[in-house]
Amino acid sequence: MQSYKLTVAYDGTDYHGWQWQPHQRSVDRVLREAFLKTFNQTCMLVGASRTDAGVHAAGQVVRIKTDLVIEPQKLRWILNNALPEDIVITDLVLADPKFHPQHTVALKTYHYTFFTQRPSPTVQRFGAFIQRPVDFEKLSRALTLFLGEHDFRAYCKEVPEKNTVKTINAIALFPCEKTGGVVIKITGKSFLRFMIRRIVGAAFAAATQPTVQINDLKRALFEKKMAKVLPTAPAKGLCLMQIDYYQKMEDLI
Repeated sequence: MQSYKLTVAYDGTDYHGWQWQPHQRSVDRVLREAFLKTFNQTCMLVGASRTDAGVHAAGQVVRIKTDLVIEPQKLRWILNNALPEDIVITDLVLADPKFHPQHTVALKTYHYTFFTQRPSPTVQRFGAFIQRPVDFEKLSRALTLFLGEHDFRAYCKEVPEKNTVKTINAIALFPCEKTGGVVIKITGKSFLRFMIRRIVGAAFAAATQPTVQINDLKRALFEKKMAKVLPTAPAKGLCLMQIDYYQKMEDLI
């Protein structure tokens, strides 16, 4: 079987997330259907990250396995012509047969974009509009709280048997001249469902509401439960930007 590694970008606004669903439009499903329609056969397809409904991607990594033997650039061209305008394959190469997009991940990078003034209609699908004044010094302190290894049980969609200890390697806050918004850049090896959006939502609450203090966020992290009902940031602001992999097995040690 031939194995291909794809880098896929998509506007997640009109999709019910990445994961295939029998009765909903998902990115995984549309990719599979495009392959089936084009080649009249199915393929084995798996993605690196299960982005939620409304979340975007610039660097989702996908592996396709098929009996077909096609030159990679030709396959990319054929599939892109079969895909809707809100999904595009930006890169497609032959992959090692042992490659799996969910294994040997070194880092994932996400951007969360928000606007402090009403954004242009050309970019509003890709960022959250925060209508209250934002205390950026407090926002930065709130985000810094989550750096390093923590049990993020209070900041995810709970799965009782799942290990909720994760490490955030870096968090940066910077303006985006292209959109006029502000970007929160978060990197880590892996994230729990809703984890980034709940961290960002809690930080927004601390930075915009006098009744929410950074100690409230710290207490929730320590006690592994949310003392207050803090908001989950809107999905539209989140984008999976890049996934980096270990190049050699010894790098995993």
